[in-house]
Amino acid sequence: MRYISFMDSASTPESKATLLKGIETVATSSKSDWISQYHAAFQNAVLSSEKKDTSEARKMLNKAEEYIKTANSIQPNESEIVLLRAMINGMRIGMNPTLGATLGPDVMKGYAEAKKLNAENPRVYLVLGESYMHMPEEAGGGLKVAKANLEIALKKFENDKHEDPAWPTWGKDRALKLLAEIDSKK
Repeated sequence: MRYISFMDSASTPESKATLLKGIETVATSSKSDWISQYHAAFQNAVLSSEKKDTSEARKMLNKAEEYIKTANSIQPNESEIVLLRAMINGMRIGMNPTLGATLGPDVMKGYAEAKKLNAENPRVYLVLGESYMHMPEEAGGGLKVAKANLEIALKKFENDKHEDPAWPTWGKDRALKLLAEIDSKK
């Protein structure tokens, strides 16, 4: 829990590296806890997007993928895990858009699967909204459909309560930021 509470305040490269090391240490010592594996995957994925060196970013995405595979082996068919696994592939596309043709359909399939597993998961709608922002209208995306999904995400965040304090809670601030971005484009 100490590292999870530190996630929102880690803002410098040093504090983020410390956070990642701590979360990975917990995940390594908690091989039977899917949430620890999830958080290690999530932090590697998120921090990979901040790397200017694409080879370093790829290594972090590969680590994220290993952690999320372990999480899935412990807790199969969990919406949060399915969503993060798809997000990792989406980040691969972001690093190398030529992968979109091969990975894109799997990413969208993963999002749909996560939504089917838990239609109340607000992070599904957040990630869909962000994906649609970068997708042409001709392909089913665009700002209108992105905004609709982000608004659903915000409504679902209001009821996103879990007994486990380590449960993933990220995303509400991101949804608000993306909605503001969409509104500024009008």
